[in-house]
Amino acid sequence: MKSRILILIIMIAAIVMVIGSVFVNANQETSSENLTKKEHPGYTEITSVPGVSFYINSAFVDKATAITQISDNISFQKNQYYSYKNGTDKYLLFNMEKLIVAAQKGTDFWIAESKDKEYSLLNTSLMNIWFTQGTKKFSSETENGVTLTKVCAGVSINSTTYGDFVGELANIQKDGEEWSIFVGVPGERYDKLPSASQGGIENIINTFAFSDSAGDIAKDIYAVSLTGDNSKQAVDTTEEIFEYDENSLNLSNQNSIVGKDEEKAYTSSPYNMLSLGDNGILSAFNDYNTSYEEPIICPKKVFRGEEAEKLIMEYCTATEAYDYFKAPDGQSWEVLEYDLNYRNCENEDYVNIKLKGLDGEALRYRGIRHEARTYEMDHKMTEDGDWIRNLYVYYPVPNGCYEYCIECGERDSLTGEEVSAAYYHIFNEDEVHSEPSVAEATENEDSAPITDNTAKATEGTSYDATEDSSQGEAESSAEASNEEKKEETIEAASEGSSE
Repeated sequence: MKSRILILIIMIAAIVMVIGSVFVNANQETSSENLTKKEHPGYTEITSVPGVSFYINSAFVDKATAITQISDNISFQKNQYYSYKNGTDKYLLFNMEKLIVAAQKGTDFWIAESKDKEYSLLNTSLMNIWFTQGTKKFSSETENGVTLTKVCAGVSINSTTYGDFVGELANIQKDGEEWSIFVGVPGERYDKLPSASQGGIENIINTFAFSDSAGDIAKDIYAVSLTGDNSKQAVDTTEEIFEYDENSLNLSNQNSIVGKDEEKAYTSSPYNMLSLGDNGILSAFNDYNTSYEEPIICPKKVFRGEEAEKLIMEYCTATEAYDYFKAPDGQSWEVLEYDLNYRNCENEDYVNIKLKGLDGEALRYRGIRHEARTYEMDHKMTEDGDWIRNLYVYYPVPNGCYEYCIECGERDSLTGEEVSAAYYHIFNEDEVHSEPSVAEATENEDSAPITDNTAKATEGTSYDATEDSSQGEAESSAEASNEEKKEETIEAASEGSSE
């Protein structure tokens, strides 16, 4: 009797195990799209290079200031993170004291197929980064279609920003095309790096793989006449060109409109940003028809310093909407003057204006994310035919930040209609070559370098960013507290402000 009961228990247990495995397999199939995130906690997936993806520690990505070009026209701080992408074939993240990650579609190494592998390495570049062997003896191996080579690289961002890095170069090929990624840290030779640093490099390099990423799909640019009909006409664009410098990576992700006409308005994107004085087409929501219309905007001038403060004080006095208040600590007010044209609209729809980084996302500067409110001022508004002129909007900008993007209108649709915002590149020539203060120059001096303990992507261990991000969190917290104190003061202005 006891033996029969034991056999019955074993049979029931076996059935339960079978059923359980079925449910587990079903759950794995249904959640396969989330599997990647589970395998890489603490990491951000990069899909900016079409055809491949890879993961970088989120703390590094989140601290990076987006840039549109790399040349001798721009000054970089060696202890800050910067990110560059052109949406078609290149991605770069670098901090000259910590880390560099460079990925490109269309390289020409082909080390695995080469009869002289070292020659192929020495005579091919990735985004104008040139390599030598990273160990005493040349080391390269190919496994599962990925060729890994230990390398050294003398990286010259521009003539004032350069350094020696060591790391790994990975190459993968498909259909006659090659993709490559280099992950490196400051050093003289790979085999002299601490094992923790080697592990940190591997955590990124081992995620490099083919994917269905399309990069950033390029948008065609159109123009509309301000005097004729409102039909859109396609216009030609050309890549931004600047004087070549052998000591610079010489990169730019901006395209310029050919034959720009002040009697026309143009569409734009983060890769085709407009300048002050250009007429831009944007999407604004029509509350009456619950649909989108396309007014035209023309930002004309940016006021800074005492000029900006004076304009804001004048508005506060003239309207008595609220009392003047200072910009948050470490930031200064900037005021943008602009005109609006509603000739192609049924109503004067609200135009949302936001402060953004040069990638069209939240502005990040010196490791801190800034998502500040913008405040509108219409006390000097005048009408001039189809135009409403002398409109102003103000917002806080981090001290020392010499370029950013202003996004006008809506880029996300609530109705399924195709919409687009107007993007303007705001550039402060006076700040470009200014020297950082001692505090700014040492801001991230104690931030953690990349190591195997930074985040274990392949083992599922979360990245501990406490040391690397505590200062940013403290400053952001202080800013948030500062904003809370002002809520009562600016409550009257909130109806006419953009988040």
